[in-house]
Amino acid sequence: MEPPVDSAAALIDREAELGALAAALAASAPAPRLVVVEGPAGIGKTALIERALERAGAVRVLRAGGERVEQRLALGLLDLLLRQAQEPGIAADAGLAAAGARLLGLLERIDVLVLDDAQWADAASLAALVYALRRLAGGGRVLVGTRSDEPASLQSLLRLAAPPFGRRLRLRGLDAGGIAALARASRVPLPAAATRRLHAHVGGNPGHAAALLAETPPEVWRDADRRLAAPHALALELRALVDASGDELRRLVEAVAVLGSGCLLADAARLAGLADGLAALELATHDQLLALARRDGAAVVEFPQPLAAAAVYEWLGPARLAALHTSAAELVDDAAEALRHLACAAVGPDDELARRLDAFACQDDELRARPDAAAALIAASRLSVTRGEREQRLLRAVDWMLLGGDAARARGFAGEVAACAKSARRDSVIGQLAISDGRIGDAGVWLAEAWRQVDAASDPSLAATIAHRTAFYALVHLRDAEVALWARRALALAPDDVLAVEWKATLALSLWRQGRRREADELLTRALQDDSERDAQLLGMRAWLRFAGGELTASREQLADAAATELRLGALEIGVVHLNVLARAHFAAGDWDEAAAVAARAVARGSELEDVSARVFAWWAAALVPSARGDWAAADELARRAAQEPADAPDRLVAIGMAQALPAAALGDAERVLRALEPVRALVPRNAIDEPGFWPWQPPYAAALVTTGRLDDAEAFLAPQERLAAAREQQALMATLATVRGRLEAARGRRDDALAALERAHELARPLGRPYALALARVELGSLQRRRGQRRAAAALLGEAAEALARLGARPALERARRELTACGGRPARGGFEQPARLTPQERAVARIVAAGRSNRETAAELQVSVKTVEVHLTRIYAKLGIASRTQLAVRMGAGAAR
Repeated sequence: MEPPVDSAAALIDREAELGALAAALAASAPAPRLVVVEGPAGIGKTALIERALERAGAVRVLRAGGERVEQRLALGLLDLLLRQAQEPGIAADAGLAAAGARLLGLLERIDVLVLDDAQWADAASLAALVYALRRLAGGGRVLVGTRSDEPASLQSLLRLAAPPFGRRLRLRGLDAGGIAALARASRVPLPAAATRRLHAHVGGNPGHAAALLAETPPEVWRDADRRLAAPHALALELRALVDASGDELRRLVEAVAVLGSGCLLADAARLAGLADGLAALELATHDQLLALARRDGAAVVEFPQPLAAAAVYEWLGPARLAALHTSAAELVDDAAEALRHLACAAVGPDDELARRLDAFACQDDELRARPDAAAALIAASRLSVTRGEREQRLLRAVDWMLLGGDAARARGFAGEVAACAKSARRDSVIGQLAISDGRIGDAGVWLAEAWRQVDAASDPSLAATIAHRTAFYALVHLRDAEVALWARRALALAPDDVLAVEWKATLALSLWRQGRRREADELLTRALQDDSERDAQLLGMRAWLRFAGGELTASREQLADAAATELRLGALEIGVVHLNVLARAHFAAGDWDEAAAVAARAVARGSELEDVSARVFAWWAAALVPSARGDWAAADELARRAAQEPADAPDRLVAIGMAQALPAAALGDAERVLRALEPVRALVPRNAIDEPGFWPWQPPYAAALVTTGRLDDAEAFLAPQERLAAAREQQALMATLATVRGRLEAARGRRDDALAALERAHELARPLGRPYALALARVELGSLQRRRGQRRAAAALLGEAAEALARLGARPALERARRELTACGGRPARGGFEQPARLTPQERAVARIVAAGRSNRETAAELQVSVKTVEVHLTRIYAKLGIASRTQLAVRMGAGAAR
């Protein structure tokens, strides 16, 4: 039988499959008579079947399961079924017709027959089941659970599971989000990095994940270098299978576990001491312990079940492991692999090996960003003879992890770092760990102490790193003059450092926020090296700043390219930042479906970040579309999640405030807008906060002051913002501020001044290619014109605004435009708003398949597209239809609402 799986845990993220299975079992439903649920051990087949039976309300249920030791017992499973139904058993030599007739009679008297672990059922019982099903006119359904390997004895039954008679439901692993939900349900606090490790380790299998969550000590999850074990039950099952298969097979699987899945068959055979590796491999393949594949024309051997490698490695004793790793080091050609094997074989300090590992890690400056360089230094640290060497290598390794963006792994060594002797590198690392943890206040003290201790003459690279970390600390505190000072200091100390690209990007950002825009753009342009990978961060920063300066078309394309490159290279933090900016650019350009899709991707990738400095900005970008479309539940949830982020860094206060202010502004709740943005108004220094275009918080704040009647406060705030926007030639901000000016003048009773301001806002907004901003300006101008008696001009403007808002699906603003049109005496078309809900042909195809209960992977396979494409389509479908789940989609599709 499969290892036990908690029912609730196994059903996380299984609502679509559960609904489909329950519907197939419902008494009122037509065929299918046979449903086969497939998947690997631990995937949750049994839990899904039992919950579906509960939901379907099946009363007369008969259950039995296959058993490996009875697989050769003819009609053993049928005999068990008959006895459980309190009927006489059946002889093993009964013919097919007699056996099938007995089973047919049984099926006619029950609601559901559940046959679990069918891969271990005897062939004669399965043949009898096929016989009975082919002749079944009424009576019960048959529900079969089986592993995915599909033995030959199941083929006839699986052929029957084709529509319309039957159905096959293939269960696959959970995604990382599902594993995170499983950890929460298991009450195990997993960091994001540990969640990703667990997901990769178990392949998304909920049963194996639940077992490891229960069996693994908490400290293992915090140590990225600790091997994860296999679930205890699975390890025992595999050990019994291997022990029963003979010494040659055992030696082969142990060799593959040490060399790594996907190693050359010839190397595995040599390490196992086998003259003929194929003979042992044939037996291992029969038992599905190993599989043979081809790579570059060579035969390679791998574990079909990834956890098998962990299970095998775990049962090897220290002496056996040391011997195998030592021999493996002589077999492999790759120097890094050979050193890794030698390090695994070492049982105590080894000064020579530690020096070799250190030399490998330092052979090329480019390696500092690679995980294997840091891993080599960690291994060297463990093998070092003296405390000084041990600590120095550990600190360099953790420093490189942080510089390479792997804060999650670095955090696992925080305790060891703190225990090291005081030094510039130690304090710099502790300071950077504090930043990545969101403890910004602590970081400044550590970085200042690191700079006091560092000898820039003897170690300019370390001094430059500390200088840039200090620049980043100043950046999040909005002290841009200090940012520029420290970034220039870093570049002067180590101008050719591999990380100088990041330092130049930081310097350019600080210059831009000081109003030195041309200087920032020239710096970024000069730094480019005509290498798409090296230049990705520079290009992304340049596109970001150009978008903040008002450019839309080119900046969107450049941001998309830069984000894609950064994410592909593993630069997750900066990639998420640029996805957030890209979502804002799509929103400004009126491409709201794409904005929602990109923002959803930023949220998903941001959830993987242990460092909150990039993640916190995702909520603001994601709140734009639901706020403007009036999806209050989604927008408020994003505001709530933003409010839960650490707010000790001033720049995070801006992002949190924007995420909270957006839905309030769209809803017209001015007091709530002020509460969200007052912390931003109170920040000092003001340069970075008020720099036009970077953080567009000024218009909603000023508008909220007007709405609440604080007219003098609004004037005092608005006037300097208008002057600064004009000085920077920030036309988009000038237009929105002019709209607020019009509202302020109207509130003062100065209708001529109000009209002039709103006409100017309209003229400024028209050429910008920002349809939402233009529509809002037209609503304001048209509303004032109506009140002045200019009904024809007002109706024309309001009609244009309503059409644009309907295309965008901007329900709150559209409702106001329609009210104003009605007051003008016009009759706005009611059908305009429904246009956004019309799905494209591809979206309709995705919606139909998903609503039928298929997973994203199954949908992608049927449509011959990628899973990511399906996810993007679903995001757009949900936004267009105003829904949030597959269950709601099934209801809407069933009602014919998705057109």
